[in-house]
Amino acid sequence: MIKVSSPTLDQTDGGTVVRATIAGTRFEYDLRFETSVSLAVPFSEPFVLPAVLAGMGDGEPVEIQVPVSAALLERLPDIQRILATWYPSLKRIEVHAPVDASDPVQKPLGTACFFSGGVDSFATVVRHKAGLTGLLLIRGSDVSLWNDPQWAVVRERSARAADQLGLPLVTVATNIRGLTERAGAWNTVGHGAGLAAVGLLFQDRYRSVFIASSFSIADLFPWGSHPLLDPLFSTERTAVIHDGLELSRQDKIAFIAGHSVAMRHLRVCIRQTGAYNCGNCEKCLRTAVGLHLAGALGRCEGFPYSTLPIERLRTLWIPD
Repeated sequence: MIKVSSPTLDQTDGGTVVRATIAGTRFEYDLRFETSVSLAVPFSEPFVLPAVLAGMGDGEPVEIQVPVSAALLERLPDIQRILATWYPSLKRIEVHAPVDASDPVQKPLGTACFFSGGVDSFATVVRHKAGLTGLLLIRGSDVSLWNDPQWAVVRERSARAADQLGLPLVTVATNIRGLTERAGAWNTVGHGAGLAAVGLLFQDRYRSVFIASSFSIADLFPWGSHPLLDPLFSTERTAVIHDGLELSRQDKIAFIAGHSVAMRHLRVCIRQTGAYNCGNCEKCLRTAVGLHLAGALGRCEGFPYSTLPIERLRTLWIPD
């Protein structure tokens, strides 16, 4: 049995740490979320999703000590059914928790978007900017918790982008990835649930959070963030919205090519070398091709070159 303790909330200098212990037969994990803004309520739902993934990976039922959203509890069987169908190594498990059936007294009014500075998130932010009240930047997903130099670069450039967009930037440092990876790789299994868990920290602040689509409707396959999965992570207070399904990656590149903030601060690099974009990794190079096709590579300030590096493309290995 995997047990989830009651979450605790501690105010820090300008932020909040929310944490709970998740302990199973083979592990004990101190799951933490450290935010750059003050929170008032330690909601249980951010801990439910990673605990269920860990339970599916270990084949153990989950017991949660505090009330959980009735809507989320109702959808957990569907979430498990989808993941176990895609990944047969995962087991469908029982989840025991008291039900929080009460409606929120006053639903939050804000809307946030997860923001990495990449093609997908910039496209969603630009499309929905008029209705957004915040951007969520996570440390612990693509930028490692132990890579301070890389985080300093990403945090500073993201803050500048948010300022130029006229939106507040909220940062969250979390070790959630280490727990979800008991079920499988972050991208293929835990990505959507991990983002949603972060979004559900702010159920008294945001009535909806956008997760930018990774792929278009023409290119769907099993993936951690998916239009079948992401909406299932919603609660009565906060809806999780999968956005951009109708756009291909090249559509998104062509769209943001006309936006000056995106061209100043686009970040796609998968390496953590301290550079904003290394320009040499597979993701940098294929994005450079897309920018070239959109006539925008020379205007994209985050890349270390303004013309397509053909010689580097000759030896580019496409891994999948």
